[in-house]
Amino acid sequence: MTLANGGETLPGLANGIFTFPTKLKAGATYNVTATPPAGYTCKVSNGAGTMGSANNTSTAVACAPVQLAGAITALQEPQGVTGDANGNLYVVDGGPNAVLKIAPNGTVTTLAGGTAKPGYADGPGATARFRFRLGSDVLVDPQGTLFVSDECNGMIRKIAADGTVSTLAGSGTTLCNNVNPGAIGTGSADGVGTAAKFERPNRMVSDGAGGVIVIDSLARASVRLVNANGTVTTRSWPVPVGLNAAPTFYALARGLDGTLYFSDFESRIWKDVGGTLQLFAGGAVGIGSQDGTGAGARFSAITDMVVAPTGDLYVGDFAMVRKVTTAGVVTTVAGSPTRGFADGQGTAARFSSIRSIGLDGANLIVVDNDQNNLRRVGMDGTVTTLSATPALRGSQDGTGAAARFNWHTSLAADTDRQRLHGRQHHPRRAQDDAGRCREHHRRQVGRGRRRGWRGG
Repeated sequence: MTLANGGETLPGLANGIFTFPTKLKAGATYNVTATPPAGYTCKVSNGAGTMGSANNTSTAVACAPVQLAGAITALQEPQGVTGDANGNLYVVDGGPNAVLKIAPNGTVTTLAGGTAKPGYADGPGATARFRFRLGSDVLVDPQGTLFVSDECNGMIRKIAADGTVSTLAGSGTTLCNNVNPGAIGTGSADGVGTAAKFERPNRMVSDGAGGVIVIDSLARASVRLVNANGTVTTRSWPVPVGLNAAPTFYALARGLDGTLYFSDFESRIWKDVGGTLQLFAGGAVGIGSQDGTGAGARFSAITDMVVAPTGDLYVGDFAMVRKVTTAGVVTTVAGSPTRGFADGQGTAARFSSIRSIGLDGANLIVVDNDQNNLRRVGMDGTVTTLSATPALRGSQDGTGAAARFNWHTSLAADTDRQRLHGRQHHPRRAQDDAGRCREHHRRQVGRGRRRGWRGG
């Protein structure tokens, strides 16, 4: 970086205090400007003014890398999504460890959290901290209160309308690192507030009375009941007839009448009927994507479920949205077993893989995994992409924001200052100082190999 004040320059500066050799008298004016190094942008604060009787210590310069290529997605690692009665959407995003709010007009704001560094802190939105992972979830209860399962903190958190965060129950977990698999299932404890312990609280639903019902994924996928005052108890069911052991739950949903539904790791759906589990949909053996009734239907990989006001159950099943009526009849609403990305009607639409599903007024809202964006699904199967979360991932060559990347796995530079991006399951791509991207690949020629370029 080079600083200048009039005709005087200070080249080659790094972090630290800077001083111009020429001293200015009191009353003299100054105007400090900065020339950033390649790949950076610099901002000068309080750069112009009039000298007083003492040295000027108010001028500051802050530099940061520029975005050379690609586009920044609105959501980085969305884990769960839900909507409220006013048309707002709420997203748990594990990238910035934040809870985001998307207004009906598409404006995205941070409600709570928001630094990429995980942590734990209650308080006003900007000072609150979370430690989200893939199973973290979010819901709005009938009273309008927002809850999140803070998976890697092992806590259930509440968020007020102004973003103020408090802890309803839980006192921390260390199992997100999986450093001691033998300890799994030993760290949960019933109790009140911080006396209770979760291992990794995941999918959850409202209990309808100011509390939540949550699946504690590492504590043998147990079901934990958390009431409005933070009292935590563990719920269990008798082993269903025909099974040798209780099913291991993955997702759950709750109807307006209080009926609970659970999916298990065998892609079956169970219904709580009077304190016993009855197979509601999905085959006792085998997975797939077969429509049908009850045990005659098949699911591929159930990731989340939600009950609509009609009483019908909607299921995020791999790259499909499936519907299960109150009679157990299963149909495919949108998507297909073939992954992809395409808006459209019914089975013509494509999802990469559905991570979360929730209600958005009279529609469904899903988190589409690979694109890290939100898709709206009408009850008639019409699929659209929310304008606030466009699909920006891809492998398109181009300059600056016109280029697209899928996943970065590494970054390096060669002697010509070309940056090489390693991408998982994709050829390497090179980027120059102007932000131009092109694909760099190897091809076999005779017995040897030769490097080449594709794109421009």
